[in-house]
Amino acid sequence: MTDLLRKVQRFPIFHGMDKEVLEELLLEPGCSVKKHPATSLIHLKGESCSCAEYVLKGEVTVQLLQESGSIMTISNFERGEMLGSNLVFSSHPIYPMMVFAKSDVELLCLDAPTLLKLCMKSPVFLESYLKEISDRALILSGKISAIALKSIRQAILEFLLVESKLQESFKIALPFTKKEWAERLGVQRPSLSRELSKMREEGLIDYDRKTITLREKGRKNV
Repeated sequence: MTDLLRKVQRFPIFHGMDKEVLEELLLEPGCSVKKHPATSLIHLKGESCSCAEYVLKGEVTVQLLQESGSIMTISNFERGEMLGSNLVFSSHPIYPMMVFAKSDVELLCLDAPTLLKLCMKSPVFLESYLKEISDRALILSGKISAIALKSIRQAILEFLLVESKLQESFKIALPFTKKEWAERLGVQRPSLSRELSKMREEGLIDYDRKTITLREKGRKNV
């Protein structure tokens, strides 16, 4: 338990908590650690959510299979973030989407009674937990708005403009594969490739396997 305690103490949501409270938490029957290998399915759509899961190691991705057959990546949960925090106390605690391990994953699982007990014992944890839920809701809201309002082309151009500012260059090194990019946009890979090809023909961009250059005409279209 000592190794787990040290690992847990490093994460922001547990900062400021008494060591004794954390030690008691890790001994609770409603607290456990689960491991999942990369690419494995962690939760099915429609599965009951019985606990909040804190990512101790690796990365988890939440994906939606659309009627068209394309897979949309809704959100990613990295080391230090909590999955299911907004579901576990819900009157309808059901996973609305599929959850996969993007890499080898280690999760600290806390069931509802254990979480409630922890919130009552530690106002510091309660504040961090509420902040986690609020931040995650904002991210999801922004994602839904982006999906509803933007065309594929507009989403591509906005992404490229943001990345060009971050990388300080209009020749942008893609931070992920085109397959992952398509999933983030909620389209199939061929649809993304077709749109990129059209944009190149229209003089908006140039690209190769690993980079995309945002041309002046493309910058004016954002």
